[in-house]
Amino acid sequence: MTRLRGDDPRLATAAVAGLLVVAALLGGADDAFPSGSPADGADAATTAPAPPPGAAPAPVVVTAASTPVVTASATTAAPSPTTAAAAGTPVPAGARRTVRLRLALRSRPGDAAVEVAATASGFAPRGLDAATGGLTPDAGVQAVHVDFGDGTQENHLDGAASATTVCTKGAPLGVLTVGGVLRHSYARPGRYTLTYSLSTCATGSAQARTTSRDLVVRVSEPPPPADGVALGLREASPGGDRVVELSATAYGTAPRGVDPGTGRTSAHAAVLGVEVDFGDGTLDDSSGAGVRCDPAAPAGTLSFTDTRRHTYTRAGRFTVTYTLLTCTPGGSRPLPTTRTVEVSVR
Repeated sequence: MTRLRGDDPRLATAAVAGLLVVAALLGGADDAFPSGSPADGADAATTAPAPPPGAAPAPVVVTAASTPVVTASATTAAPSPTTAAAAGTPVPAGARRTVRLRLALRSRPGDAAVEVAATASGFAPRGLDAATGGLTPDAGVQAVHVDFGDGTQENHLDGAASATTVCTKGAPLGVLTVGGVLRHSYARPGRYTLTYSLSTCATGSAQARTTSRDLVVRVSEPPPPADGVALGLREASPGGDRVVELSATAYGTAPRGVDPGTGRTSAHAAVLGVEVDFGDGTLDDSSGAGVRCDPAAPAGTLSFTDTRRHTYTRAGRFTVTYTLLTCTPGGSRPLPTTRTVEVSVR
């Protein structure tokens, strides 16, 4: 056996070789497999090389399969039909173009002021955003047109009068969700057909397709108050004053009167007279406006206002009685409507 001295060059060579073996044993997979691929049968995983001493650890990146995420958001009902956003909702595989449209009357039957709920759902080709040139996230709605049947027509689309998208041939399907509440007041009783039309892109075409639904709305004559006339009375002057001012208002329906001079029916329901008892023995009696009751006269709208002033000569509490005379429905006698108010005088 040959001994090696400390300064023998062969000793240095052996030491270097030993360090290389230790480095190979402690190295990563990249060192074990210089080509970057594991040996046959090994897991296809790659371990990142360890960071140098003192460096921050490298971030861990996790890659998962692509999964659509649907975010639900609360929305409030709009006063007019509007496109409800359904962004992020995936279109089922094999879905075909379909639009389901429904109308429902929300107000009471016979009301002149009506509310109609309009809802549409389904799938339709996406539209092209005219501003950006990109496809809209949902099915393109070109227009919503409403004909209320009384000569009134309106266009609705996200609060605008015209669409912001155009149809594009070959566009993929998108989710269609449209909803809103229509409000309209009819000026007169009758039977009306409300038509709601929704225009969306047509499959495989650059033209729009319109889906329409009709709803019959019946408006009836509002019934008059129980006594035909609603009368209100209040003190308009400061409490305690000797000079008292009263304000009277009345509205409702009653037969129209006939003018004795011309024989013509008055334009509105006839007020034949006013009688005010101030409670201190004073009676203010106003004559009628020269009209008389006619059983055959049609009903008319009554809108009446009156102001009375009176001076009390002594302090006290008095009950004022206000009586309004109008024509009796279907009769020739006056119909009195009476209200009272209490006044205090110092």
